[in-house]
Amino acid sequence: MAKKITFRKNERKVIAFSGGSDSVYLALKFGNPKKDVLVHINHNIRKTAKRDEEFAVSFAKRYGFKVIVLQVFPKFATEEECRDLRYEALIKTAKELKVKQILTGHNLNDTIETTIFNMFRGTSINGLSGIGNIIRDGIEIFRPIGQVTKTEIKCHLISVGQEWVEDETNQANDYTRNEIRNELIPVIRNIFPNFEQTFNKTITSLNETNDYIEKRSESHIKKIRQANNELYLPYSLLTEDNIVIGRVLSKCFDMLGVGRKSVNRENMLLLINGLKDNSEVNIGQLRLNGLFVKKV
Repeated sequence: MAKKITFRKNERKVIAFSGGSDSVYLALKFGNPKKDVLVHINHNIRKTAKRDEEFAVSFAKRYGFKVIVLQVFPKFATEEECRDLRYEALIKTAKELKVKQILTGHNLNDTIETTIFNMFRGTSINGLSGIGNIIRDGIEIFRPIGQVTKTEIKCHLISVGQEWVEDETNQANDYTRNEIRNELIPVIRNIFPNFEQTFNKTITSLNETNDYIEKRSESHIKKIRQANNELYLPYSLLTEDNIVIGRVLSKCFDMLGVGRKSVNRENMLLLINGLKDNSEVNIGQLRLNGLFVKKV
């Protein structure tokens, strides 16, 4: 769920800076050279990685930003692993600098691609709500250009004469996300020329629905009592619809250290029915007995 996070205008922030058009636009529009710190992460995978690093340093020098360059070496170099390592590095840096907020350059097209990817892979309403703001390890991750399209970003940079670097791998269809961007999106745009605006309205509506579910769930989550590896759920949860119960149970998985991905939709329905029927259900590391949920 997208958290209600506001832009900390007068506070020092960490800005994730790859050197691509999104991060350049982000730094120019929302960065404060007197306070904010650009963080460039080099995975040393692409041949142009050193070029990007040098551009980040040059950009920072030109506009007066402090810049930190981190060498982060992935083990498998998968898209997911690199993303997780970047977040870890950014959060670690933010804590070292005693900064509360990280800015990332995810734009509207990123949100659309992520939503389409999740939709065809199979997801909950969370996965259809775009790339929202989150709080991770006590650090706010804020995405201020989430309503701006890629075209708008590049047009602005061209109009002010600002260069950026291109990640050449974005043009290769080695990843599913790239195939969506390079193959599927152009077909959609050809049929629906204004699809970005209409898609954004749909995502906004889904976010509003998701916010409501989250609020209902939070009212019960606050009442959960925990003792070691066992949780006792509030009786009031039994009056809720399945979608709220499922959201609360997902939170229980987090509290018990059980990965959400280990519980599919069919198993979730078994747990919900067990809760309502006051019966015992055992799934993987989880044991549910009435209102009790335990890690075994």
